[in-house]
Amino acid sequence: MGNCTAVPTFRRTYHVAKKHNENNIQRSTAERETYKVYYNSSPDVESSVWIALKHRRKYTPKTNHIKTTRYNILTFLPKNLFEQFHRVANVYFAILIGLNWVPIINAISKVVAFIPLTVILTITAIKDLVEDLKRWRSDVKINKQIAEVYDKTSKRFIECKWEDLSVGSIVRVRTNQIVPADILLLSSTSCESTCYLDTAAIDGETNLKQKSIPSCFLNYSKPEEINFELQCDPPNDDIYHFCGRIIFSSNTHIYPCDNNNFLLRGCVLRITDYIDGLIVYAGNETKIIKSSRQTICKHALIERYINRDVLFSSLILTSLCLISAGLSIHWDRSFGHRWIYVPFIVDNPFESVAGRFFINTLRFIILFQVMVPIALYVSLDLVRVLQMYTIGRDKHLKYEHPISCRTFTINEDLGQIGYVFSDKTGTLTQNKLVFKAMSIGGVLYSDRYVI
Repeated sequence: MGNCTAVPTFRRTYHVAKKHNENNIQRSTAERETYKVYYNSSPDVESSVWIALKHRRKYTPKTNHIKTTRYNILTFLPKNLFEQFHRVANVYFAILIGLNWVPIINAISKVVAFIPLTVILTITAIKDLVEDLKRWRSDVKINKQIAEVYDKTSKRFIECKWEDLSVGSIVRVRTNQIVPADILLLSSTSCESTCYLDTAAIDGETNLKQKSIPSCFLNYSKPEEINFELQCDPPNDDIYHFCGRIIFSSNTHIYPCDNNNFLLRGCVLRITDYIDGLIVYAGNETKIIKSSRQTICKHALIERYINRDVLFSSLILTSLCLISAGLSIHWDRSFGHRWIYVPFIVDNPFESVAGRFFINTLRFIILFQVMVPIALYVSLDLVRVLQMYTIGRDKHLKYEHPISCRTFTINEDLGQIGYVFSDKTGTLTQNKLVFKAMSIGGVLYSDRYVI
């Protein structure tokens, strides 16, 4: 309702030193950041809110557009190479390529040494690009979904894409539709002024959650009749907490609102025909987006083992190269230049034994590099792709719709799960899991002692 008249703004005030505590975001109004949303009400131009905005280069309302991709056109190549060189084998072969380009150490053709690593990096980059394109398509699909937003000019709800919604807009959500942003409930078709939400996509709980309308909005039926200012916590990742207050322009009364009046993005409306709500947080500032970790390059547990084995193989390789370099010095002393078919050993520019030993060691490292398989990680990625295809076609894993793998990189971690802890949808635990006792192999372990 009124995305044309809503003015989203926030002010940071520090009356005392601000203390950060992840477990308790409830702070006094004087100490915490104040996030303000105006509807049908323009603040005084000289107010402290607008003075704070003057220090910004450009002010634009927060939109509901989300982005979960890891790369863009400019960052793909450098960022992807940086991530790939977290693999020990890639670093190992890059060092060998650099050594092979030194004239006195050159043991094989420069092109031959350069091609294998390039092919490996290219294949992995293509795989990462395909995976990121899937995220981009998913983002586009979500951002292009249609919602109903109130337009002040026509005084009715019109269709609008999710990505075009902004803080301060009033949206209408109908039954079985997904809530497009974090909203404050303003009205409901329920005679009890409540609504019911399915939050399984957020917290996994299948029981419906009941939300109610703030008492100050019970007497309002039309969006144009509402004229208020909402002050609440700044965007945060605590999905179980919301605290704010509503101030109407017509009076000085202050009405509280809390998590019981707050609907999270991703919830599904059930039973109720439709509801109207004011967008408080949008896009990447919604609680569900903030509570989810930034998309990162995940590495499976097996890669840690592979890196360890590669390091162990490198130590064996180094030992063999040192032994071979020592034997090459003995060979040179015994046979010298009479063995013209072994120029690799006899063609050494250094006269000293130490210099010849050092150069021959580096040459043998290049010759013995096949002890560390360069195609190891690519072979692993190909197996993961086949696993992903097999999992997606497994009929036994189908429930209402086929199972979908969202990443290539950690399929094998599914086999590493040894224990699954679960409660009864928070009914008994209030979402607070406190360890009391457990039995392993017939031995009962308590939080105090072993029985």
